[in-house]
Amino acid sequence: MNAATLEDITLKNGFQEEDVERALRKFGVAVLPSWVSQPNLDNLRAEWEHIRSLRNKDEVAYVRKVGGDIADYAAFDRGSVTAPTFETVDKVFADDKIVQLTEKIVGRPCMLNTEIYATHDIGTGKEVAPSHFDKTWNLKFMVYLEDILETGRGAFGVHPGSAPLARQQFRAWFSQLEHNGTITVGVPEFYTMNNEVLPEGLPPFVEILAPAGSLIIFNTDVFHRGSFLKEGCERKIMRAHTYPGTRLLGFGDKLSKRTRQWERGEKWEISGAAYSQFSEQGIVELYYDLRHKFTKHLSVGKHFAGKMFTIPNRVLTKSAAVVSRISKR
Repeated sequence: MNAATLEDITLKNGFQEEDVERALRKFGVAVLPSWVSQPNLDNLRAEWEHIRSLRNKDEVAYVRKVGGDIADYAAFDRGSVTAPTFETVDKVFADDKIVQLTEKIVGRPCMLNTEIYATHDIGTGKEVAPSHFDKTWNLKFMVYLEDILETGRGAFGVHPGSAPLARQQFRAWFSQLEHNGTITVGVPEFYTMNNEVLPEGLPPFVEILAPAGSLIIFNTDVFHRGSFLKEGCERKIMRAHTYPGTRLLGFGDKLSKRTRQWERGEKWEISGAAYSQFSEQGIVELYYDLRHKFTKHLSVGKHFAGKMFTIPNRVLTKSAAVVSRISKR
């Protein structure tokens, strides 16, 4: 079988649903050149600037600085109750065709492009990021804000068709460390996930050279990376992340074999089967969601018990014991 090329993963007829789905099933990625219109692109650039201007303001809860010491990125929580509306961000990343696609691949409930990254890289003569798959599975939508038409401009790229290898690697790691079918996010074992180890048989890397306004849709189980960025060159991108469920997984949450974070879109990819809230997966995800809300409220109750009024310790102890028993099942 011949290795996939940029031409193979590029769709020249726009956002045709069948074509996009076919590319995502086969390669895990679909490239739509110049999909964002020029007026929307101009507005998106302005909103990118606005979002980034808020990243260091502690009083702004809906934008945070991310990237640590490696990158200076801004993450916008589009679903925050305090967040303003960025009209073009909504227009582009909540387009009807994107909504329909995510409902098929990710299913409901999901966080439809709730997390928006406004990224700005300045070249140091190195790769922007090494090849990897994401620890927590999601579907991403990336827009080039400037032309990236030649090597050395930090083009995003993928190893087309590599999702099965990533899932195999993820599940082998999971099986070694899981306890009762789960792994807890944030514990030391979680960070041993070998998502940057390149497996034998990994397909060749394809650099996605494309004009400004191009949309790249990809399943994060496909090995992907940010390619070489010449010293002093700039790379400006906006990307959106759609996760299964109703909230981002955080410290203490569970990765479970009975949720979409284990399946990672594989069922849809193989058979086109849509996720159902009434399946075993749906019930398990609902349980974890309710458990999170209950323990959060319990924590708030403990806080107020010490600050404003007294809740008998036996009540708190009994409630905590109930949560503990449930979590062990």
